[in-house]
Order: sequence, then C-alpha cells, then structure tokens
Amino acid sequence: MGRGAARDAESAYGDTAARSNKLGGFFGSLHILFAVLTIAAGVALIATGSWAIANQKDAGYGTLDWQGSYLAASVYLGIVAVVVGASLIFLAIIGMLAIGQGCCSLISAIIYVLAMIVLVVATAFAAAVLLTLAEGGIERGDTRTFFNDVWTETVAEFPLSACEVEREFQCRGFSNNQCEGCDSAAIVAGNCEASQLRACPDCTSLPSADDFTSKGCYDLIYPSLQRVVRPVGITAAIAAGISGLGLIFFMFARCCA
Repeated sequence: MGRGAARDAESAYGDTAARSNKLGGFFGSLHILFAVLTIAAGVALIATGSWAIANQKDAGYGTLDWQGSYLAASVYLGIVAVVVGASLIFLAIIGMLAIGQGCCSLISAIIYVLAMIVLVVATAFAAAVLLTLAEGGIERGDTRTFFNDVWTETVAEFPLSACEVEREFQCRGFSNNQCEGCDSAAIVAGNCEASQLRACPDCTSLPSADDFTSKGCYDLIYPSLQRVVRPVGITAAIAAGISGLGLIFFMFARCCA
C-alpha cells in the first residue's frame, strides 16, 4: 500500500513536470517568435533613425538652442533611434539564444530581464514624448510654450542661429506679427520694445528678414519637425510593444522550464 502510494505520487509529479516542460517549451517558442519580431522592429528603428538623421542634417531648426530641454532628444531623435534599435537587436539575439540552447542561468536571466525592462521603458517613454509632440497639435499649450522657451533662449544666447532659422523659413520672431517694426536696424537704433527683443534677434550681419516680419517662425518650424518626429515615434511605440511582449514570454518560459 505504501509502495503504491509512492508510485502514484511519483507518477503525479512526473505528469506535472511534463506539463511544466510543455508550457515552458510553448512560451519559449513564443519568445523566440517575438524576439525575431523585436529584431525586425530594431531594424525598422535603425532605418527610420537613419532617415531622420538625413532629413534633420540640413534642417534650420537644428541650430536652435535645445540644450537642457527634456525634449531635446526629439531633435536628435535619429541618433537615439539608431542606438535603441541596435540595443533591441542585441538583447533580442541574446535572449533567443539563451532560450533556444537552454543555457540561461538564473543570474543571466535576471540580468537580461533587467536590461530589457530598462530598454523597453526607455523606448516606450521616448515614443510617448515623440507622439505627444507630433500629435499634440500646433496650438497645444505645452508644445507652444516649449518651442517659445527654446526660441527665446536661442535669441538670447545665439542670435545668429535664430537668424539662420529666419532666413531659411523666411519668417521673423516666434509668433506672427511679433517683430513688426522691430527689424535689425530698429534693434540697433533702440526702437524695439523689451518683449520684442526677447524674440527678435539682431541679424545685422546676415541678410535681413524685413520682408517676413508678419510671419512667425513657430508656424513653420513645428510642421517641419513634426514630419520627422511622427514616423520615429510610431516605430518606437511598436518596438516597445513587441519587445515588451517578448520579455513577458521569456519570463514565463524561464519560470516553466
């Protein structure tokens, strides 16, 4: 009777272990599938990042003073996308090999999971910031305030950079009609109001923007940046979702192994 109970217990344990192995194999297969998808998403991020770099290289708004801004990465998003894409590819390959070869120790699994969590969260945050900037609309208060701060900082610290933007976009100042009556000659003569001096750079050494004083630069800069930000933000959101699911399947596969 005792031996029979022991055999039953051993059989039940064997059935449980077999079911656990099957689940582990199932989740492992799902992880490998999503690891392949993560690699594809990483390649897509590198491609969109390279495209963004090519489009932003000669963009006039790149000369503005973005330093210290929490959205500064949106201007250098091409480089950020390439780095994140390459990191996703690297970690996806590591995870896929670990599951496929069954050689993933507990310490290695913990390190992999932590690295993936950091990367997924960073990718998701970047996607949220970029999509907020792209989809918020040109009249969104936070977006306009952000660009206005960048513009006034540039006028104060690097006026000729602001002048370059004005020359490229054929605009003057930040908002429409903001610099009316305040061209470079008026600045030199001291005929501008204090509020205008914060937004209207002295472009004496560059071709004048006098003909464009009714057209503010924000209405022209924002759509130009938005066209580059949106594709990268969408790609980053997809990459974060895919890699996040892959990470979940990895943890299930590791627990059921």
